[in-house]
Amino acid sequence: MGRGRIRILHVDDEPDVADLAKTFLERNNARFDITTTDTAADGLEIIHTRPPDCVVSDYNMPGTDGLEFLQTVRESYPDLPFILFTGKGSEAVASDAIAADVTDYLQKRRGTEQYELLANRIENAVRARRETERANRQGHLMRLTEFAGDTGGFEVNMDTREVLLTDGTCRLVGLSDEETLSVAAALERYHPDDRASVRRTASRAVETGEQTHGSWRLRTLDGTERRVNVTMTPDTTRDGTTVLRGSIHDVTDREERRRELRLLQQAIDDADVPITLADPSEADRPLVYVNEAFEEMTGYPPERTLGRNCRFLQGEDTDPETVAAIRDAIDDEESISVELRNYRKDGTEFWNRLTVTPIYDDGELVRYLGTQRDVTEQKTHERRLTELNRAAQTLLTAKTRQEIAEVGVEAASSVLDLRANAIHFSEADDTRLVPVAHTDAVTSLAGGTTALPVADSIAGRVYRRGEPQAIGDVRADPDVHDPETNLRSYLYLPLGDHGVLIAGDEDEAAFDRQDVTLGELLAGDLVAALDRVGRERDAREIETQHRTLIENFPDGAVFLYDSDRRVVRAGGSELSALGVVPDTAEGTTPRDHFPPEIADELVGHLEDALNGAEATFERGHEGTRYRVQIVPVRIDDGATAYAMAVVQNVIA
Repeated sequence: MGRGRIRILHVDDEPDVADLAKTFLERNNARFDITTTDTAADGLEIIHTRPPDCVVSDYNMPGTDGLEFLQTVRESYPDLPFILFTGKGSEAVASDAIAADVTDYLQKRRGTEQYELLANRIENAVRARRETERANRQGHLMRLTEFAGDTGGFEVNMDTREVLLTDGTCRLVGLSDEETLSVAAALERYHPDDRASVRRTASRAVETGEQTHGSWRLRTLDGTERRVNVTMTPDTTRDGTTVLRGSIHDVTDREERRRELRLLQQAIDDADVPITLADPSEADRPLVYVNEAFEEMTGYPPERTLGRNCRFLQGEDTDPETVAAIRDAIDDEESISVELRNYRKDGTEFWNRLTVTPIYDDGELVRYLGTQRDVTEQKTHERRLTELNRAAQTLLTAKTRQEIAEVGVEAASSVLDLRANAIHFSEADDTRLVPVAHTDAVTSLAGGTTALPVADSIAGRVYRRGEPQAIGDVRADPDVHDPETNLRSYLYLPLGDHGVLIAGDEDEAAFDRQDVTLGELLAGDLVAALDRVGRERDAREIETQHRTLIENFPDGAVFLYDSDRRVVRAGGSELSALGVVPDTAEGTTPRDHFPPEIADELVGHLEDALNGAEATFERGHEGTRYRVQIVPVRIDDGATAYAMAVVQNVIA
């Protein structure tokens, strides 16, 4: 082709698209001189006034579409290159375009590469001229392969049995561009079980003059089996020759995708996870699919859910802020995962962990995928843990064993749902477990409670071993204290050396592993509180026991220090000589009364005493020499609670 200007008419009902194409095409090829218009009528007027070298036209246009425009142009300009450049690509459009003698067909794509391809097609179209009818047919078929994808064309001369294949068919079969196939060889490419059907379909097309179709298995030269859809169209050339033209479309991947979709659909249908699909194109985004797991969780059958917005699961106690967050995420086409209170068809509440995800197809929002999970047990567990923590905080301020027992019974009932429960403390001689607190349900269900022997009862066994036990049917246990009890299953929780917490239920096997686990947490808090109250009681007794000694100690002074090395009580005849005022001594440390070197030594010995070591030494202070003895003070359980410093004037 010469280096002269190439005049192009571009017809597109979207001027912005045409102007953008003009910019890229002229930038790609400086010889292009492009005129644009937005209607086929204006395009025809321009062609009649001064025919261009090539026409580029969109397909979807109001009034006269691209095919009608092409047909009109062909009436007056049969050899004028005409390229359909359109966003609508299908076999039907391609076939109609070829039938109307389109020069080329190009499907619009994303990116600037499409304009490079279009520029190349324009230049080739202007250069090329149809020299023979056969070349024209082959060119059409080759273009069909180019835009349809996985498609080839063929033509069989029924008189000479000559077979003409497009590049697409050659690629599909595995032939090089130079190779050809005879009718017999082409037939052998089909699966042996399909060949008879292929013959009948071709014969019927020739005999009836009507287009026929078939779907068969095709074996390529490398042995691969492909599934192809074949269309056969009989025709008669100008010289009276009967030909059979057609297209071969490789649908192997499409069939595989369909199979995968069927498997995916089956997996979704059978999934244990409740799944829903909503249609975003409808105003209220109704459900268009629910699986069986959704019906099982909610109680709503498909006929009660499809076509409705899933808000039917909401109720009086559903949090409106959570609902608003879901709505905002859907409006913004964003994924969201929330937990909200929903209601089953029978009205029962459940906690639903809902995840909503937008689903796109080629950039277009087509569905909202919803997955649900019943997390009621988890939320109940979390609530119980929170309330157990609150009960633990209450236990921190309890002053007596009785107060602790009452808090424990209430927490076991209201937090752990152990309606019938009681706490038994061990007696001093460790022979009986005596009830100190119980719920009203113990009285109404079991007629009250009684002391239990440590030696031969289930409660005593648990107390001795220190291990919790859930019993499905207490009547079958050899250590049962009351075989006639109305309560069948029991949960026993040891409270260290203090006693046991006992819960009962009318149903057998009413207590599970979670009941035991949460019960152990409560029991641990009760034991810690009981130990604390015991230590505080012992400490008060120690203070009382030492008070007389401290206040009336002759020839010296006595200091009782707590674990923070602060004075709990101080007294003795030498107290004032040491510079300590009895009424203000409580809460002070050695550093508040003595020089640094003496204070540091005292603090070190106090720390040793709190760890169980005794110390005796002499030290001078204010001209007087003192002997100091520091000893640990232990409570009943052997733990060191205080350190006592005895200071004596060795000169006096």
